[in-house]
Amino acid sequence: MNLIDRLITDAIDSLIMVAPQDKLYQVFISSTYTDLIEERRGAIEAVLSTNCIPTGMELFPASDGDPLVYIKNVIDYCDFYVLIISGRYGTIREDTGKSYTEEEYEYAVSKGKTVLVFINESVENITPEDIASVPEKEKIKQFVEKASKGRHRRTWNTPDKLKLEIVLALSDQRRTGSAVGWIRADQGNSSELMSKYIALVDENTKLKEENAYLKSQNNDSDFIDRLLNDDLTKPEMVIIRKILQKDCATVNLGDFFIYYEEGGRRIEDYTESDISTSMMQLDKMGVGQASMYYSIEEVDRFVLNDREFRLIRKSKEVREKLGV
Repeated sequence: MNLIDRLITDAIDSLIMVAPQDKLYQVFISSTYTDLIEERRGAIEAVLSTNCIPTGMELFPASDGDPLVYIKNVIDYCDFYVLIISGRYGTIREDTGKSYTEEEYEYAVSKGKTVLVFINESVENITPEDIASVPEKEKIKQFVEKASKGRHRRTWNTPDKLKLEIVLALSDQRRTGSAVGWIRADQGNSSELMSKYIALVDENTKLKEENAYLKSQNNDSDFIDRLLNDDLTKPEMVIIRKILQKDCATVNLGDFFIYYEEGGRRIEDYTESDISTSMMQLDKMGVGQASMYYSIEEVDRFVLNDREFRLIRKSKEVREKLGV
């Protein structure tokens, strides 16, 4: 057993001692392909040896759609994203001018995935002379700078060294226990999950109630604003005025009309239809509730709830506006 193999074995033994054994992690391996076949094979072995699930282009099915769409779906289900950069930039997508590898990386970052970067020493310090002879190296240099910003990366110069670095990195990430991972269905704690579900349902119900309360407050405030800004119809103003005059939260249709002794003519120039329609409109605005008996048109009375009644009654500005 050579030194590299012994180090890998020691790292795996250390991982087994500290990592949860009931959880598997999925790892996406991203790189160019034709120039890194051997390195990718070693990367897959490294992932498997750390009790993780590797995924990458070698395992993709045949498809006639946009490969990047499928790749993004795979990345969504991964816990770790392994990026390997070497001497090629990769196939460039015409619509973006970026390689598949770089777009995969950008998507993984946008999804908050844990990104592990491994850079070949040969591209660590690309010179202007290198770029002049191989223009593609300019994009490689920019990609290396982007992938290195804000994170620790490791370098490698042989497939075995790359394999060791991946094992060590995954071992460290698994030790933190920050990734979600996968577990067998029969190992999940169903009682714990049910308790969490019930707690979330209770919290959701409470938030809905709070939202309804806040919404009702806003409705009240909006109603007062409309009243003060003459946005209510005259029959609606009559209804609120009658409520305040009676000092009671309930008014009946008969309360809106005063008859002369002769001729039965009404003093107020409003019909029963005017008042009943206004009651229904206020009801829709959430101000109160119109009580109906036979049909929507046949409204018997209009009732403010206690909170609305107190709000309107104590508002001096509202009372002055209504002349009561």
